[in-house]
Amino acid sequence: MKKFSLVFFAVFFLVLNVAGCVVSTTSTIETGDSCLNAGEHRCNNDVIENCILGTWRVFMDCGETGKKCEKTEVDGVLMATCVDDTGNSGNTGDTGNTGNTGNTGNTGNTGNTGNTGNTGNTGNTGDTGDTGNTGDTGDTGCSLKNDWLSPESGWTSYAYLRMMGKIVDYGDFEEAIFVNGRVALAERNIDMTLSDGVFHNYENQILIANAIDYDIFDTNQSAGTAKVEYFDMMIQFSKQLVPILIDTDINGSGFGEVDFGGFTWFRRSFLDLDVNFTTGQVTAQYMRKNCWYAISATEEIEEDGDVFDVPIGGIAGCFGNNVNGSTGETLNMMFRNKMTEDKATILEFLNTEPDGTVLEPGDEGFTPVCECFEKDGETEIDCSIYDGPGGPEPS
Repeated sequence: MKKFSLVFFAVFFLVLNVAGCVVSTTSTIETGDSCLNAGEHRCNNDVIENCILGTWRVFMDCGETGKKCEKTEVDGVLMATCVDDTGNSGNTGDTGNTGNTGNTGNTGNTGNTGNTGNTGNTGNTGDTGDTGNTGDTGDTGCSLKNDWLSPESGWTSYAYLRMMGKIVDYGDFEEAIFVNGRVALAERNIDMTLSDGVFHNYENQILIANAIDYDIFDTNQSAGTAKVEYFDMMIQFSKQLVPILIDTDINGSGFGEVDFGGFTWFRRSFLDLDVNFTTGQVTAQYMRKNCWYAISATEEIEEDGDVFDVPIGGIAGCFGNNVNGSTGETLNMMFRNKMTEDKATILEFLNTEPDGTVLEPGDEGFTPVCECFEKDGETEIDCSIYDGPGGPEPS
C-alpha cells in the first residue's frame, strides 16, 4: 500500500497583542446578540466582536490600546480591525470680518445682435459598428455556503475550515481576511473555533492552510513574562490541486470541488514567553509542552492498480480569479475532514520516513504524541512528571 508523501512542519506564528501590558483574554465572553455568519467580525463601539457558534462574542477591545474599531466589508464578509484613533480636530478660530467692497459702476447697454443665418441640413449619421464581446468576469457568481462544512453522519471527531486570504511564502505571515475554523474531538471533549490563519506556499509545491487560536495567561509585568496556550490546525495539499479544482468548474461560476480532504493535523501547545511590555514585543519563547491530538482519518482507494491512503472529507472553493495557486494569489477555500484521535495512528503519521519506514521508540528522530520540556525549552522530560503549564500528560 502506498501513501502520499507528507511534509512535516513545526512552526509557530505568534502574533500576540501585549502592547501596553494589555492582554486580551475575553474572546469567549458572549454579548447576547445572535449572528448568522460564523467568522465575521463587527464593531460594537470600540470593541471588536466575532461571530462564533451563532453568538457575537468579544474578541478585542481596541480602546485598551488607545485605538478605535473600524468596520469594512470584503467580498460580502463583514470585517473589523483596530486602527489609530486620531481624535477630533480642534475648532478653528473665527475669521475676521472683511471690509465692505465699494459700489461698482453701472455697465453700459450692449447693442442688439444681428440675425443669424439659417443652418444648413445635417447629413445622415453612418451606422455604428457592433460592440465587441466583453471578456470573462472572475468568480462573481461563486458563493461558499457554510452548510458545506457540516460533518457527515458518523463523524464523531471532525475539523473544518473556511478561509480567504493571500498566499505567502513559507516563513512569511499575512493574516487571512476571513477565517472560520472548528475542531471537535469526542475523546478529548474538545469543541473549539479557530479565528486566525494564513495560507502558505512551501517550496512552490505544497500549500498549507494554517488556522490558529491562542490564550495568553499568567502575565507578570515586573518579570516581563507570560504564558500562552496555543492551538494549531494545519491542512496540507498539493499546489497542483488548484488547477484541478479550476477544471472541475462546470457552470462558469468559478466553484470547484473534490471529494477527498487535505492532510490535516491538530495540536495543542504551551509556551513560556519573555515580553517587553513597553513595546508589546515577544522577545523569546520556550516550548514547554506540545501534544498532537488528532490527524485526518484516511481510507484506501485504488487507482490504476495502486492502492492509496487518502483523507476522508472534501475540498472546495471559488477559483475564478486563480491561475495555479502561486504566491500572491488569493484563495477562497473550504475544507472538511473526518479526524482520528487514535494514538497508534498519530504515532505512525509522525514517524513515517520518506522511504516508508516507521521509526520506533529509541530510534533517532522518533517523535512521541506528546513532548514536554524544562523551562529552557530544550531539555526534554517525561510528560507524566511534567509540572509546567498544561500539567502532566498520561503515558
